[in-house]
Order: sequence, then structure tokens, then C-alpha cells
Amino acid sequence: MLALLTVDVNNCFTFKLCSGYGDRGAGDVIPPGANLLFDVELMEIRAGEDEDDGSQSAPNVFGMIDKDKNNELSIEEVKEYLKEQQGFPNEDESNHETILSEIFEHEDKDKDGVISFDEFSGPKHDEL
Repeated sequence: MLALLTVDVNNCFTFKLCSGYGDRGAGDVIPPGANLLFDVELMEIRAGEDEDDGSQSAPNVFGMIDKDKNNELSIEEVKEYLKEQQGFPNEDESNHETILSEIFEHEDKDKDGVISFDEFSGPKHDEL
């Protein structure tokens, strides 16, 4: 999920009670049965070292997600990527669908059911 964030953009994450503290709550701070809302702003992306020349480069996350290399991200491709990266908070499929829906609501600007290279706001390389 974090790989899909954009620097200096606020994102709201909602975790239903089954993904959070559930019926037990968290002391006096979070009551039992509460949904958790996180307002997150990505401040910067720090790239790892490139093995060839020691230079810094951001990962091509779009390319990592686009398994069929058609320059579009389907819901299935994003779902598989999040599973591989352990980007889902738990195994609750309904929660996964909510997260995917929120990602596509934000990223799929033309609402055609896929995220194009131009629509994708995460790290990518411009060689496409």
C-alpha cells in the first residue's frame, strides 16, 4: 500500500474493527469496536543504492506491479502486489477489497477500471 503513495499528498486509511483492536479496544484510548482512521502524508522517498555505479535511484514500482507489461495496472495485479509486499493488514478479504477500492478511487482518474502509467502517482521510470 505504501508503494502507491505520493510525496506531499495526504492519504486516509481506514481499518475496520476486525483489522484493528476489535472488541478488546486499547485501554482508555481506543474503545472496543472502534474503526481506526489514519491520515498519512508521505514526506519523502529515499532510494536505495544502485549496484552498478553507486548512484541513488527510486524503484520502478509501476513496473513491479505491471506483471503482464501492458502499461496498465488491473485490480488483480495491484492485489497480488500488495499480497507479495504484505501490504494488507490481515487476511480478511472484505478488508482487502476496501483497500483496493480506495486505491482505485484515488489512482484511476478516468474510472476505466485500470490504472495507466500516466495515472499512477507512485514511483515509476519515465521510459514507457
